Amino acid sequence: MSIILTTLATMGIFSLSLADGSILKPINLLITLIYILYIIFALMMLAFVLLITVRRLHDLNHSGWFVLISLIPYINNVFSIYLFVWPGTKNANKYGNKTPSRVNIKQDILQL
Repeated sequence: MSIILTTLATMGIFSLSLADGSILKPINLLITLIYILYIIFALMMLAFVLLITVRRLHDLNHSGWFVLISLIPYINNVFSIYLFVWPGTKNANKYGNKTPSRVNIKQDILQL
């Protein structure tokens, strides 16, 4: 939700900077470049958040489509607390084996 609000605020600043109609001024070009880079960054972060949330839902033995609950105001707060607090399944579930609780970075790098 914060990504959406920040994007809307950035769009407002962007439109105000171009209100005089000339996009070729150096400051307007800079603002346009920053805006485009921000949009790319925001989309990458959104994809990352969705990926992590779907993985956590699979850990709880729920479908990834439950991520759509986070679009409902006020319910998304309870849903976020549920994702943070509720323990995952103890054994393998319908989405695969239980992930290891501890990661050995050296061993993982050597396996690559």
